[in-house]
Amino acid sequence: MLEHTPRVLLAALLLTLLGGCSERAEEKLARLERMSASGESADALSEINELLTEKNKELSEPLDEERADRILKLSADGRVAAWSQDEELYIRDQERTYNIDLDAPISDFTLSSNGRYAAATIAGDNECVAAAVDVRDQSVRETNLPEGPCYLTPAISDDGQLLYLPREKSLWVLALNSGARTEITPAQTPPKYRNLSNIYTVTSAGRRGALIFYGAAGYYDLYYYPGQGSQLTRLLQNVARPYFFPSTQGATLASPDDLEVEAPPPDRLKLGEADGFVYSGGAGRWQLHALRLSGERPQAGANLPAPAFSQLAFLRNRRVFLAQSRERLHYWNPYTRKKRELPLLARKFEMGAEGLLYVDLLNRLYLRRSSFSELEIRLTQMRNRIARETDEDDQQKGEQSQ
Repeated sequence: MLEHTPRVLLAALLLTLLGGCSERAEEKLARLERMSASGESADALSEINELLTEKNKELSEPLDEERADRILKLSADGRVAAWSQDEELYIRDQERTYNIDLDAPISDFTLSSNGRYAAATIAGDNECVAAAVDVRDQSVRETNLPEGPCYLTPAISDDGQLLYLPREKSLWVLALNSGARTEITPAQTPPKYRNLSNIYTVTSAGRRGALIFYGAAGYYDLYYYPGQGSQLTRLLQNVARPYFFPSTQGATLASPDDLEVEAPPPDRLKLGEADGFVYSGGAGRWQLHALRLSGERPQAGANLPAPAFSQLAFLRNRRVFLAQSRERLHYWNPYTRKKRELPLLARKFEMGAEGLLYVDLLNRLYLRRSSFSELEIRLTQMRNRIARETDEDDQQKGEQSQ
């Protein structure tokens, strides 16, 4: 054993030297400040983004590090996440990840609100066919339905008994066990623009119910269907996007003091009672509408002016939204209308019970549960300041050249 001692000491010495040569956080920040001051702002911003990406990778759990374009979805209760890649549907359920082979390229999919089932459109001979998937049993049930356009995505009920299948001119509600079919037509959901190609978009809601958006061109009516009969309840008009943003009681990212959102104010808008939100309006008049789906009958609640974020999740315990603008994430307080940027760059995100699932700028998928480090906070502050100063300099140069 003594003969190996010099080798061990040499390895330890090399590690010490390498550690001493590595750049400490304060040195990194100082060097980036010098780069910015010497006119290398673009290079400094690029390196800051690289450092933030690497730090997030270091503090996150990798779920799929392949650089691939994937569809990422989360069940409304936040407990099950899923993503598709080629012919595989990957499921993240209670800290375990597994995949289900659908034997054909996946065009799109949705999860039931409890995450027990999925409905997918997969490649057919010419267009796409629908398939119902039992996520827990990891089994695929082909529905043997006629092909339809790949942009029309089905939905499935929480009990796995009803498949909501949009067609070009109607919406089929299929009982998977019996094969019985109920058809919802535009006569029941008259669109504002009759000469456009109006489409049905469906989100699972409760044991058998569904939220049904119908319309086109940024104008949709939102209906609730209870899962039986043909009666619909119209909840809202002038919905801008056929998308339901759920609220969550799941994990939230802890933050240092200078990023803390103010203590939750009294919930005068009763946003904490909402199951989710939809957007209405357009440029300069965007609004979020709260929806409550539990209870005897669904209803629309408070509405409030809001920026046009591309993705949202309402965090009930803090009464703030986690929101995305392009590749940046923010906390947005609906009461004070203030934004606080998070030190994380992402192409996509979902906030689940385990933490934050996000696709980084290199199209890798991670799960983050840990708090943000002081280095991340300061890098984000520096990035915003450099970008602001660069914009001001460019504006001044433009004014001088006129």
